[in-house]
Amino acid sequence: MATSGMERKIKLWDLRKYDVVQTLPGNAYAMDFSQKGLLATATGSFVQILGDFSGSHDSSRYMGHSIAKGYQIRKVLFRPYEDVLWIEQSMGWSSILIPGSGEPNFDTWVANTFETRKQKNEKEVRSPGDNHGRPDKDRVS
Repeated sequence: MATSGMERKIKLWDLRKYDVVQTLPGNAYAMDFSQKGLLATATGSFVQILGDFSGSHDSSRYMGHSIAKGYQIRKVLFRPYEDVLWIEQSMGWSSILIPGSGEPNFDTWVANTFETRKQKNEKEVRSPGDNHGRPDKDRVS
């Protein structure tokens, strides 16, 4: 977990021990972790992506991105299974590519992980009937 406060520090926490693992200089109004562990922080009109939070190493700046001066960033959000960061700003939203931020492989048996409830219900109605292990009545053996 990452937190940012009035002391102008970003703290990375280990929730298993309720202990601060690393303290970074800076302030952030919006933050989000990617599936690969990159941290996007936003302050004013600047987004910074930090990485390499392993052990005693200091985090390194992976990427930085500025939007048009005067626009204020409200929220940053990594897209799951994609290398895309969405940036909500005062004049709309934009997206940027962050190579290596998303998990490249689905670890699931589900064909569509982004399936809505309506799509799931429609698929169940339209799929061929399952006889639940009973032999087919129309089939000749």
